[in-house]
Amino acid sequence: MLPAVLLSACLSVPDAVRSLTVDTRSVAPPTLLQSMTLEQKVGQLMVVSFSGQSFTAEAQAMVRDFHAGGVILFQQNLINAPQIRQLTQQLQHAAKVPLLIAADQEGGPVVRITNGATLFPSQMAVGATFSLKDAAAVAGETATELRGLGFNVNFAPVVDVNSNPKNPVIGTRSYGADPAMVGALGAAAVGATQRAGVLAVAKHFPGHGDADVDSHRALPLIDHSLQRLESVELPPFRAAIAAGVDGVMTAHLLLPALESDPKRSATLSPGVLGYLREKLGYTGLIVTDDLEMGAIVNDYGTAEAAKLAFQAGADVLLFRRTVSEQQRAHALLVQAVRSGEISSQRLDDSVTRILAAKEKRGILAPGVTSVTSVPGVKGVATSTPAQSPNSDVALEVARRSLTLVKNDGATLPLKLAEGAPLCVVHPRLEALRGVEVMAGSPSAAPGSVAGAEPQTLGDAIKATYPVARLAPVGLRPSIEERDAAQTCVRDARAVVLGSYNLHEYPAQAALLKVLIPKDKPVVVVALRLPYDLAELDAAPVLLATYSIRPASLRAAAEMVLGKGPAPTGHLPVPVAPRWPLGHGVLDWSRPETLTAVR
Repeated sequence: MLPAVLLSACLSVPDAVRSLTVDTRSVAPPTLLQSMTLEQKVGQLMVVSFSGQSFTAEAQAMVRDFHAGGVILFQQNLINAPQIRQLTQQLQHAAKVPLLIAADQEGGPVVRITNGATLFPSQMAVGATFSLKDAAAVAGETATELRGLGFNVNFAPVVDVNSNPKNPVIGTRSYGADPAMVGALGAAAVGATQRAGVLAVAKHFPGHGDADVDSHRALPLIDHSLQRLESVELPPFRAAIAAGVDGVMTAHLLLPALESDPKRSATLSPGVLGYLREKLGYTGLIVTDDLEMGAIVNDYGTAEAAKLAFQAGADVLLFRRTVSEQQRAHALLVQAVRSGEISSQRLDDSVTRILAAKEKRGILAPGVTSVTSVPGVKGVATSTPAQSPNSDVALEVARRSLTLVKNDGATLPLKLAEGAPLCVVHPRLEALRGVEVMAGSPSAAPGSVAGAEPQTLGDAIKATYPVARLAPVGLRPSIEERDAAQTCVRDARAVVLGSYNLHEYPAQAALLKVLIPKDKPVVVVALRLPYDLAELDAAPVLLATYSIRPASLRAAAEMVLGKGPAPTGHLPVPVAPRWPLGHGVLDWSRPETLTAVR
């Protein structure tokens, strides 16, 4: 159990929560709202996207003609810091009301800026530190970098509780499996993000951690009772609300406990969004997840879903791809207000909340009282951030996150005679590029952006031990790769095996199992999900990194070869009955179970 002070902060919403949130009616500039046309008000609801790496005609149309309230940028839009800054400034200068400019810069597997910002380890890696200080440091530095590039919204932190080891969409995006811990770390991240002048958005309400279907493709069912939701899924959202979070993003999933319609996902459900407002006392922005995900478009068109989400209680409607659907959604909402299907007061309530949030985070320039004004952009840095301006922070957090689950015979650190053959079997970079956003930009050549930073486990170990022999394999290894790996292992004195989400790639699991020899030291490194370690427990050493980011790879190589500090990380999720949440082997030999954040 967590200490009482953290439990009270994370598991309940004090009566004072309402006083901690902004009264939007008193904060939003009333003359700004009053000067808006219906079309401009509807535009404020929309955070749109576009293709390309410049201020295209499509982007201009959405910002200037459809009055979009915000823009979300993805990796396809972003090359490097100077280009990103130019693009965000062009977007702002075209807007009559300053824009929300957003990104999903969670860290770990979900990042949009890979060239010009630090690649931090995943949220689960931060969870393995059990440190509020580390959660705040990563979130705060990320927000500072975003602000310097012209962003003012980060769709983070993820406060889903990863209770399902086979969750196909959350996994290491979550801080872990303990609701109170996730809530405490999430609240620390919210505070640090917003102190840096960036809106934080806690996601995915009411909790995506027990899903077994990827909502990008289909609609997951979370068939839990309200009592279960209140004890597991909802505490982190209560903690984020108590911390004053600017936005809460909804999830595309079915929740029979609060919505009886089998086609109404949480995003479209008055019952679910009403629970967030009325029962959790939340008065900030309700933001939809992408309205073009399979879980939505399989039953509704994007534009229709946008209208339903707004009628259910959402304030900000998020669109990812199709500009024609964005324009159609705008037209549908305008018509619904004109016909009386949606009241003018309902529209004004959401626009008021959006303007209040913009003003609170310094997005509205002082003195802007009319939509005919052309405001400046506050808080956008003019200098170009370094390639990885906070790489030292990333490395220190990565070192503290590494979790040594097993070290039979005190095998680690490896004790190798000079020049002794060490074999490293690891996932090929090209295979990882197919399933995870890697370093670089859409226009960069593979490997060109990271410089000396390792992009694979093999790179990292070879940088520390140059004579290491590498055997890269695919996630579905070919016969040639299997043969090469077996030869490498046979001829080595010690072996390091890197795994990547074995439950998704059984052929990879089968190969790694046969590569564990009984007559030499073997180290298994789980490069993303720590659950891999339960399948490879025949090895004497099991190590979890929770991330394939350069800092995590470097930290792992240092630990394996005795060039870095002793392990201090603890499992933020249970991996097996003998390795519960909080387990970790410290000082190379002493196991410990940690049950409280620090």
